[in-house]
Formats: sequence, C-alpha cells, structure tokens
Amino acid sequence: MWQRWLRYIRNFFGFTRGEARGFTVLAIILLLVYAGWFVYRMLPAAPYSPVADQQQLDSLLTALEATDTLAVYPRPSFAAREEEQPAPELFPFNPNTLPYDSLLRLGFPPALARRLDNYRSKGGRFRKKEDLLKIYGLPSELYQTLEPWILLPDQPAPPATRPTVAERNTADSRDAERDRQTGAAEPGKEAPAKASTARFDLNRADSMQLLSVRGIGPVLSGRILKFRNALGGFVQAEQVREVWGLPPEAADALLERAYLPADAAPRYLDINTADASRLAQHPYINHKQAAWIVAYRSQHGPFRQAEDLLNIHTLDESFVNKLRPYLRF
Repeated sequence: MWQRWLRYIRNFFGFTRGEARGFTVLAIILLLVYAGWFVYRMLPAAPYSPVADQQQLDSLLTALEATDTLAVYPRPSFAAREEEQPAPELFPFNPNTLPYDSLLRLGFPPALARRLDNYRSKGGRFRKKEDLLKIYGLPSELYQTLEPWILLPDQPAPPATRPTVAERNTADSRDAERDRQTGAAEPGKEAPAKASTARFDLNRADSMQLLSVRGIGPVLSGRILKFRNALGGFVQAEQVREVWGLPPEAADALLERAYLPADAAPRYLDINTADASRLAQHPYINHKQAAWIVAYRSQHGPFRQAEDLLNIHTLDESFVNKLRPYLRF
C-alpha cells in the first residue's frame, strides 16, 4: 500500500522517491492540524467573565486621568493630597472661583476636584446650582449636601411672566398715543421701526430670527445654531442656557420669544452603531466617554435601553438623563 502510494505520487508529480516521501509526511501533518482545529471548535467554550476586563478598564481610566492632570498637579503634591485628604468642612462658596485646595476641604474627592478645575480652565462656567451636576462622577449625596452652601451672585432671576393679550394691546395703544403726541407719526415722517415680537420655533429658527432677540448678535446666533445642530435639536427650551458665552439676560430674552412645539423630536443618535468619533461629536459626550461606550459595546453587545449605560461605572445618572432623549437602540 505504501509503495503503491509513493509510486502514484512520483508518477503524478514527477517527484523523486525522497520528494514523494516528504510530500506524504507533510500532507499527513496538515491533515492532523486541520482535524485538531475542527475538534477544538467543537468543544464547549468556557463562560465569559467580565471581571478581568473591567479591572483592566479601571486601571486604564486611572492612568488616563493621572496623565491628564500631571502637568497641572505635580506628582509629589498630588500624592500627598490623595493620602491626606482632610475631613469635609462646609462653608459658603462660589464654584466658579473656589481654588482646588478649598474644593478638597468641602469634601470633593481629589479626582473630582481636578475634573472640576479642568472644566473651569477650559472655559466652563456654572450659572446656576444645577450646573454643578454637569461634572460627571459627582455623587448626588455630595451635591445635596453642598447645594445650600453654593453662592452664585450672577445667577439669573426667573424670567418675568409673559403679558396677556389685553396687556399687550394696552401697551401698544399707549405707545401709539405717545408717538402721536411727540410727532413721530406726523405725515411725511416715518415712525421708528420696532423690533419684531413674533414668537418662533426654537428648533427651526434661522440666524435672522435669533438676531431679532435683544442681546444676541452674529457671534451668539452662530453659536446657538452650531450647538443646536450638534445636539440634533433642542428637547427642552432651557438647553439654550448651555450655549457657551450666552449671557443669562440674552437667554431670558430668547426664552420669552422662542418655544418648542409639543411634537418636537430630535435627530437621534444610534448608540449601537456609531463609532467613537461620531459619538464624540455630540455635545454631551466627550472623547473619553465615547471610547468607554464603544469598548463596553464591543465586549458586552448592543445596548437595549438607556439604563444599560450605567453599567459603565464612569458614567452617572445625570449623564444618562441628559443623553436619553437623543438615543436610539
């Protein structure tokens, strides 16, 4: 049998006797390797445990945060703060100006205090107490403890009540009578143009409508449109206060003129198919959060609901609640 096989290989390929034997041995080895791979695929797989992967992600997160803050907080003083954090001490404070050391005195964990300090150094500002919840990772218990002690001297007053139709008609009649008495409406003279007071849809407004609002110029109108497009549309009118550099008075004036219809729907973000760069384009998601979301999704499969994002321990409820209206699963 063996000699017949060698003779067949020699005649078919034109091999010598030695070449025919080598070819036969190699073919047998390849068949054994393929058979072993097939048997291995048939064996039951061991159950997956995410503990090791989660520990690795935690260590990577710690290294990234340490790298980001090393230039601002030198290693010796940073280590001392980590080990010798003082007992919490409550006192009135302005989160826009309070130094890093005083944040630690209030009970902020060092990592959270650095995050807040970085937010301010990049132009972030707190206009109302609830804005402090924008700092992801802030425990709700800590916020509830500090909330009575937060002082924001420039916090905007609540918007005035919108006048009724009768009140507006009375005011218009009074203005017309004053113009008539001062001669502004004499024949041959044009009455001074008044700013438009028509209300408009905040999600459909163009730059001209925004420019008609008191306190909003070309720069701010461009920022509002850019922020709205990046969001995918507003779901709450109060979101305009998040536009960088928009003064509280201009935001109040805009909210008096603009409205959102009851059926307003945003442009959705497909959380299960978008890559990290696409996720990071949303104003509520930074590059680190986008990387965490994609890494978790690749390891554990698609998200089924917004609450699944809380399985990523670096994301908190305030982050998920802000992002929830824009998610599609």
